[in-house]
Amino acid sequence: MAKLAQLKDWISQAIDDAPRARSMMLVSRKSGIFTTGGRGGGAPEMTEKDAAYATLLALFDGSTVQSADALIELASLPLASVRICPNGPREPENIIMSSGFDNSDTPLPSHFKQLPKTALEALIRLFSHDDPPYHFCQVSIVKSVRTSVKISIMDPDVEIDTDLCSETDFFECTFEFSNAAISDKAGLQMVNSNRWITGYGLSDLYCLIHGITEADLDARDEHIMVEHQDDTGNMNA
Repeated sequence: MAKLAQLKDWISQAIDDAPRARSMMLVSRKSGIFTTGGRGGGAPEMTEKDAAYATLLALFDGSTVQSADALIELASLPLASVRICPNGPREPENIIMSSGFDNSDTPLPSHFKQLPKTALEALIRLFSHDDPPYHFCQVSIVKSVRTSVKISIMDPDVEIDTDLCSETDFFECTFEFSNAAISDKAGLQMVNSNRWITGYGLSDLYCLIHGITEADLDARDEHIMVEHQDDTGNMNA
């Protein structure tokens, strides 16, 4: 099971910037965002909620001084839309878009019994599932007219059609969480237009929280790095 220091190390590795990770974690810890208690051997174990916050913290690239405020705002973003791709080719006619949120008509990944209300709730469910996030899963922060958190989940637990054989045809669900007023928040000023973590990094964090070692899963450290796209469309190396 992970301690707070291990979450900091995961963020440090994800963003490849140990001083920034240390500064953001310090600000967030002082704000009471992460589980706190004793130090050293008496430090509390981190939870799925802490993993959710760590994911958002790794994706935020604004001022470290504002990281705690930004984290709270991002975590509380309400569900704005759902995009469902049932098993099959990603053709327009095979995509379900929903903004009315009628749970009875919206097929969901096995992680969810009902639609999540906030970005934090969705991430907690992702890290609470019986299995680590699939490697095609992705969590991103997108900055356009307004800032949004997108969580894409590919679910191999949903039975695949017999005529399909590619994992790219697995059931896919993308939740978008956004608020029209979020672009006015000073703490949410982002540097890059799109930052994301793939399922490899999310899986490593899942394993950290649940005490699963590298002996149980392949070591995939090289996949953890946060990727980003700046306002000119350039990708990070």
